[in-house]
Amino acid sequence: MKCSTGSQPRRHLRGRGTGHALAVAFGTTMLLASGPAPATWIPGMGDIPNGFYFTKKMDPIRVTLRHTAGGEMISEPLATFEIPRAYIFLSSLHSEKDFPDLPPEIVTDSIFIAMTYPDGMPYSLALDDRREGARADLEREKASYKGHAHRFRFVLMESQISGSVPNAYELRTFRPYKYEHYIDDYRDAHGTLKHYSTLGTSQVYLGQPGDLIRRIRCFGDSEHTNPIFFCDYHTVLSSHVVAKVTFVDFRVNGGLEFAEGRILAFKAAVCRYIDCD
Repeated sequence: MKCSTGSQPRRHLRGRGTGHALAVAFGTTMLLASGPAPATWIPGMGDIPNGFYFTKKMDPIRVTLRHTAGGEMISEPLATFEIPRAYIFLSSLHSEKDFPDLPPEIVTDSIFIAMTYPDGMPYSLALDDRREGARADLEREKASYKGHAHRFRFVLMESQISGSVPNAYELRTFRPYKYEHYIDDYRDAHGTLKHYSTLGTSQVYLGQPGDLIRRIRCFGDSEHTNPIFFCDYHTVLSSHVVAKVTFVDFRVNGGLEFAEGRILAFKAAVCRYIDCD
């Protein structure tokens, strides 16, 4: 079932930490559960104290996106859609302490999903397929788990999907903040982005209205980054739904063509469930 959208005001949703800060780890503590119980560790994604919802079950979760303040709903529904449970690893308003199993219908600020490139398969299912191959490699090569965690990170695409009123993101997310200062233009054969410095060691790249990718945030400069570090890529799904997609750094993995290819694969997967423009 695809989504229906509303048109009420929203606040700027809080985001998850940038992907590059996630720990790289892989081991027996990460083995997948067959049910919807939370997992503390996920290969290539590190861990969080409250755990992830990480399952191979494909029953649909009905998601309604709304704005909240202090835990209270402050808007009418902005979007409603159904997506298989296996995609969702977090909800901004659900903790496994209160909800050991993610309910079949949820109302939330945003959901966080994980899939693989290029097939758009839920990450939990893909890991189940890859795990035996990784174990065989380790037995044969006597290699470390680290190399396999790097492989997982390279195919991983995470995303925060949030509701929005039309043009709200144009006024906030997709323009430079006061503390972001223009450096130069990033150019390659596939386009041009405005390049800004920001707080800490991050770099920001902004596109134009109508571009497939509107905002990118990466760790460090392109000369000192690592090919498995993550960047956050913002794209518009519809007038009421935006996504922040996290995957490896485009600057050292093929430039804008690489980034746009992954965003197109992401949209091809999620737009089966969400009405995209």
